Amino acid sequence: MSVPSVPTRARARRLHLSITGFLMPVRRIPRRIALRLLQHSAPALLIPLLLASPAAAQTIGRHLKAEASANLSFGNVDQRTTFSRLGASSVDSLLELTSDGYFTYGETRADGIPSVNKRSWGASLSANLRPFAQLTPFMQAGIEASLEKRLVRRYSGGGGVKLLFVKNDRTSSDVSLALLAERTITAPSDTQRVETVYARYSARYRLDRKVDDKLGFTLLTFYRPEFRAFHRYTASANVALTYKLAKALGLKASFVDNYDSEARGRGAKSDNDGDVLFGLAATF
Repeated sequence: MSVPSVPTRARARRLHLSITGFLMPVRRIPRRIALRLLQHSAPALLIPLLLASPAAAQTIGRHLKAEASANLSFGNVDQRTTFSRLGASSVDSLLELTSDGYFTYGETRADGIPSVNKRSWGASLSANLRPFAQLTPFMQAGIEASLEKRLVRRYSGGGGVKLLFVKNDRTSSDVSLALLAERTITAPSDTQRVETVYARYSARYRLDRKVDDKLGFTLLTFYRPEFRAFHRYTASANVALTYKLAKALGLKASFVDNYDSEARGRGAKSDNDGDVLFGLAATF
């Protein structure tokens, strides 16, 4: 067995420090939930290490993605929504690191008076071991907040496995399953804050398809039910079409839908929140 090189050791050390710092709020999760997650996830994390086989080649190197989109409604409802996203990744034969952040802002007018009715943001960090393999173990951590869902903070962290179905020049398709620990902070009133700890399953499906040399299609879905309480869950769907204008720039149309079964219980107007957005996407 080969000994990791010094750069590989240094990268592993940086990864450990980054994820440790990112998961500080999750450390307050009760030990019984952490032990339960470890008990159920350990076998799943070991299987891909034993059975993984090479998959089609992925793009090695560092990549940066940026997106800026907006929608505008007028007439009976005067609504403006803007959305921005920035993502970065680094891939080599041993490790794939991916980070992502987004910000959404919405404003409406009633009788000529503007008011903010949408403000949400989030960030995530993931690490995939052996990204060339068909079965890939991974770790992930995330944080989000949402005015419209009455969500002060939601921290999550955990691990799982990703199964790659197809990977070639025109199509990429995969599914992932994970177990997450989650800490949610809500504010039912201006003077009260409530903290709740959950364990969740997480299932994700992703499809990227090049229709032709100019047009691309992307589908990304999530389903995250609570551990032993599947009627309490979050789900999301993101469907996008991108038309390439230049090598690194394209026009993008997106349908984004987010569902949280507990949002109305926290004081939100609806459990469901969706947008149709148009904008520009750049890849470097």
